[in-house]
Amino acid sequence: MKKVILSATFLLAGAVVFAQTDNTSSVDQNGTQNNAVVNQEGDNASTIVQMGSVNANSGLLNDARVTQEGDDNTSNVAQDGDRNEAIVRQNRATGNGDVEDNTARIIQGNNGNAERNYARTLQSGDNNDSRQEQLWDNNDAWVDQSGDDNVARQLQVAGPPNNSPGNDARITQSGDDNRGDQKQYGTRNDARITQSGEGNDAFQIQGGLGAGSIVDRNMAVAVQSGDDNYSLEDQSGDRNDSRVDQSGDDNQSRTYQMGDLNTSRVDQSGNDNRSRVTQTSDRNTSRVTQSGDDNRSTVLQQGGILNDSRVTQLGGDDVSTVTQTGMGNTSRVTQDNL
Repeated sequence: MKKVILSATFLLAGAVVFAQTDNTSSVDQNGTQNNAVVNQEGDNASTIVQMGSVNANSGLLNDARVTQEGDDNTSNVAQDGDRNEAIVRQNRATGNGDVEDNTARIIQGNNGNAERNYARTLQSGDNNDSRQEQLWDNNDAWVDQSGDDNVARQLQVAGPPNNSPGNDARITQSGDDNRGDQKQYGTRNDARITQSGEGNDAFQIQGGLGAGSIVDRNMAVAVQSGDDNYSLEDQSGDRNDSRVDQSGDDNQSRTYQMGDLNTSRVDQSGNDNRSRVTQTSDRNTSRVTQSGDDNRSTVLQQGGILNDSRVTQLGGDDVSTVTQTGMGNTSRVTQDNL
């Protein structure tokens, strides 16, 4: 049984659909020279909507491609603007076997105002859920889910004004039961999450809603190869750099960068550790290393510039608190009670 629903208005719009078994595909195009390709094998559902809502000339040269091999996979692509590209692939990367129960949604534009965005979702595992939303222009978003039962969320808001430089966001989930969430408000921000362990949560926020919350050129990286870890990186200033590496289990890391040009590194290779870094002024540096277990570290750098903090906890049940409020201060803390 085949179900194919095609609706197209305007000239020079193209849609190609290949459907087998109990697949359902819906393509709705309103614009000029849009392209939609759907390839389905199994029992899947796909929806593509390519609309021009800004003016009579919008809805131009959008490209959407969907490949589904397996059962009960769902893909929804909505492109509201010009020259956007969306790719959804729900199949085994090796070509052996089918995938099941994956959900992918890509939204490019809201009442238009989206140009030259690129979004790609690859789901080669089972029971994964991905949502990518791109507003305004020149954003780049990637989600790769080769594990099972993972959740990925990406929101990129690159404007106004029109044609602003976009953001770059990438989530790679090869483990199981992980959640990655990225929100970018501003321009030229870079966010990356890699989760090869299980049961991890990683959240990255660059900028926020409201006046004065658009940020520029921040970098946030979270790598979780252990299990049941939690990481939050919140950047509301400009040109900050945050990196979190959690190879142990049951660790928690929270990093807040509200100033500019700050650098933070957190490395948790032990278990059940807690780290909190807050940088509210400019050009500060913090590094926290927790290779022991059940340690607690708090670093606060505020009201000054060019402060440097290093905390190393090698033992167990250690507690460290560092507060730097002046300029050019240096702190070194090493705790080892083995």
